[in-house]
Amino acid sequence: MHSRLRYFVFVIALFIEWMIMVVDCNTALRTVHISAKSTLQLNADALFIKRYNSTSSPVFESTTATSLSLSSSTLSLTSLRWRKRHRKRHSIWYDYNNYNENSTTLEWANPCGGFYDPNAKQSHKPNKRKQLKIYSILKRSANNDYKTLMGSRQQDIDISNIEMWWLHHNTYKFLPKLKMNSSIALKRWYRNMQTYVASFGYLRRIQLKFDHTKSQGESSTARELKELLKSSRNMLCELETAVNGTQSFKGYRFRKQLPQVSRSQMNKRLKLRTKQQLDRNPTDIQRADSIDLRFVKFFYYKYLKNMCKLLREYIKNKDKLERGPSRRAFNEVDKPMKRLRKNRHSLNMDRISRVKKNKNLRIISNLV
Repeated sequence: MHSRLRYFVFVIALFIEWMIMVVDCNTALRTVHISAKSTLQLNADALFIKRYNSTSSPVFESTTATSLSLSSSTLSLTSLRWRKRHRKRHSIWYDYNNYNENSTTLEWANPCGGFYDPNAKQSHKPNKRKQLKIYSILKRSANNDYKTLMGSRQQDIDISNIEMWWLHHNTYKFLPKLKMNSSIALKRWYRNMQTYVASFGYLRRIQLKFDHTKSQGESSTARELKELLKSSRNMLCELETAVNGTQSFKGYRFRKQLPQVSRSQMNKRLKLRTKQQLDRNPTDIQRADSIDLRFVKFFYYKYLKNMCKLLREYIKNKDKLERGPSRRAFNEVDKPMKRLRKNRHSLNMDRISRVKKNKNLRIISNLV
């Protein structure tokens, strides 16, 4: 009996030892695979750095050699930490320069980036066909932005019941509106779009400050404001491109450039409820006012929609004028208005001929 029990315990011990050995082997193989993969990645990165910096200095080469001499695991962890710090630093820089009140980088200035230098060949004003093409591109961009915003998942700012808050609409007279009988004035549209960019940028700064203080995260309202800010800056860039493409480049240096507004001037232009509350209590940390969010978004949507309609009607009418009156088919019947105008014209001609005959008769009778 005791011998059987000892044999059974011995078998169980052997089985447990065999399982431990299998687990250790799997762990070792996985570690070797990861280290080999990281080594290959580091070698590829080193080869890319060496090719990209073919004219590098000896100091850079010595630094690269020293870094490659470290262990693969240490280098992978170091590069991972460096990338995380770089992403974090980049995001902090972006938020600071675009959403800081004291920053010299303005959200509504230089939306396309870079410096525009007109071509010397384009000294004359472009023809009408080219202007219509530029207007068509602008209309397409405005229409795409409008459809993208309408179909976006970020709909935290509800404007479906804007009529409930309409008694506050007089507060937002500073927001530009575009009527359907307006003319095509690209510079005025550019100045108006700057106001929307500044409004979205200001509300996003306030909302981000509140989010970072309360929850240390970005709320859905701040994310939607970011989408609206990107859309308005994109339209500002499109308007700047359209202005530069439709005006004459002769005397470019001496001509009045696009309007640029400082931050202090723009803050005076904005009459938002959020700004007025913060002016009364500068130390308070509060979220962006919900009424401000609704009306700024509503009027921006309406501005984009009316811009599309105006450009569409303008292009349509210009195309009709350029094509001229279409030829009538052999079996087409005259319209009643055309027949009426033709009859009136014939009656007028008959009356004029009668008057001339009477004058001639009078002259002859006087001579006789």
